[in-house]
Amino acid sequence: MESCTGTAHGADNSPIFYRCWLPEDATQASCVLHIAHGMAEHSKRYELFAEQCVKKNIAVYAHDHRGHGHTGAKDMLGHYNDVNGWQMVLSDMNDIQTMIRTNHPGLPVYIMGHSMGSFITQGYVFKYQPNIRGLILSGSNFGAPFKYKAARLVAKLERFRKGPRFRSKLFEKLTFGSFNNRFKPNQTNFDWLSSDLTEVRKYIEDPHCGFVCTTQLWCDLLKGLASISTESAFKRLPTETPLLIFGGQEDPVGHYGNGLISLAHQYSTAGVKDIDLQIYPDGRHEMLNEINKTEVGSHVINWIESKLH
Repeated sequence: MESCTGTAHGADNSPIFYRCWLPEDATQASCVLHIAHGMAEHSKRYELFAEQCVKKNIAVYAHDHRGHGHTGAKDMLGHYNDVNGWQMVLSDMNDIQTMIRTNHPGLPVYIMGHSMGSFITQGYVFKYQPNIRGLILSGSNFGAPFKYKAARLVAKLERFRKGPRFRSKLFEKLTFGSFNNRFKPNQTNFDWLSSDLTEVRKYIEDPHCGFVCTTQLWCDLLKGLASISTESAFKRLPTETPLLIFGGQEDPVGHYGNGLISLAHQYSTAGVKDIDLQIYPDGRHEMLNEINKTEVGSHVINWIESKLH
């Protein structure tokens, strides 16, 4: 296996950091998987899964979103941009996709987004209509647009009170404050991520994980969530595109499986014909970091391979 890092340039010329994991003989790659990570984490956390993929000759790319990992200044973790942040992260996805297709002409491309990355991925696919072999959504959810609009009013109030780069503990509590309740007595503040405490501690000890995001990022994200959660938005995924939705039965982000079921229903109603829904009993938010992560990774890889022909 070969691994690499590099930077692509966003629409505003900002450097977008990425990692790649490739078969030693790149000509043996059967396809490419592009991973979009979640909130308050980064691309390197997908390395173990990427290694699983490479063993099956699947090339993997993962980039750090703006305000995450190595994309942007260290003091700007949790901040997309001062203006048009949502559009910027979608544009960055497109720039990475362009690079992937330049590096691997003719290979089928899949996109997998986790949590926040699943929402960014949908926004990207709806807007740019890339030619992809399959779409994979991990740790995702569906919510009615009015809920996101209401939450955005609170975020905008915090932004008005404290400024766009303020990191609001109040809003953090309103959004994530109840996630650990189901797992009491808690051993950490992030028990909701995984039942594998070794992985949870890695997250806690990682300086690029677990930070509080800015009011501006929340305003951008919630506006984006409202825009991708409409009937007309779901219809922008080509009906022939295979779709895999997976997550844990104990994931608070996906409302304990119900949000994943609702998301699959939205796509089915929009006419998407090939939908696989996998909900893992006892699994929490990060199924690729759960105690059965190897099994979960194999399921995703098997699904990718099943859609190649």
